[in-house]
This record gives sequence, structure tokens and C-alpha cells, in this order.
Amino acid sequence: MNDFRNTNASWQKYEISNFIVNVSRNYTPLKLVSQLGAFCDLFMIKYSNYARKNQTTNYELL
Repeated sequence: MNDFRNTNASWQKYEISNFIVNVSRNYTPLKLVSQLGAFCDLFMIKYSNYARKNQTTNYELL
């Protein structure tokens, strides 16, 4: 029976290192910062919508 754990781990390492190489070749620090900013904006929008939906007042907590 084949054990896929080792092949899977090496594949993940390959994918991660490939990603790092591509990012370092294609992105300048300024581009990375702008991408990170865009990601944070999206995350905050999602989180604020979630927080708004699940708001509770003090009366509901009593």
C-alpha cells in the first residue's frame, strides 16, 4: 500500500517554494504592500459585515 504522506509533503514544499520564487520575481516591495493592503481591506469589510449581522445589545445579553 502506498503511503502518500511523504509525496504530499514534498509536493507542498515544492508548491510553497515555487510560490515564493514567483512572488520574489514578479513583485516589487511596493506591489506586495499594495496587495497586502487590498487583502486587509477585503478582510475588514467581511469582518465588519459579520460583526454587524451578529450584533447583540446589552439587553440581549442579560
